[in-house]
Formats: sequence, structure tokens, C-alpha cells
Amino acid sequence: MAAIEGGDQLGRTMEQARQARRRLRGTTEMTIAVESVRFLTINAAEVAFELRFPTEPLSRLPVTGTAVLIDGAWKVARQTYCKLVESLGVQCPPTTP
Repeated sequence: MAAIEGGDQLGRTMEQARQARRRLRGTTEMTIAVESVRFLTINAAEVAFELRFPTEPLSRLPVTGTAVLIDGAWKVARQTYCKLVESLGVQCPPTTP
């Protein structure tokens, strides 16, 4: 959760996404490979990456999303994470200040 913008508010969402993935594929194993990074501003970058599922050798999901710089650390933008879990039928909660 530390690698996601606002991840401290997404614990329940992350658990629901794991359960949904387990139901759909029987596993939650996955690796992420960054393919390219294009800086949009000093604090934001477009990142092309691929989700790879080791138990399914030919199963790879290419994704393009955003990373943001927060307090000196690059994180997956909340919008990118929420778009991914929505594909599993999981909704992110509204943001809280």
C-alpha cells in the first residue's frame, strides 16, 4: 500500500482485489515489469507496465498509467490503481482529506 498514492486508505480495497483475483484465476501471484517511463512534469510520469501472471505463462496484461512524486517517493497514482481493481469488479472508496 505504501507504493500507491493514498494507499493507507486502500487496505480494504486491496484485500477485495486479492479475493477477486483468487476467485477468477485461483491465485494472486503476479509480477510487474516496467516497460517505459515518460515524464509529464517534475512530479508526474506516464508509465507503461505489464502485469505478468507466472502461473499462466502466456498471460500478460499491458497497462499505461501514471506515477506521482509524493514527499520524495514515486508512487502509483490512485487513479491508475483504482482503474486496475475496477477491472476485477472492486470499487475504490472516495478519497478523504
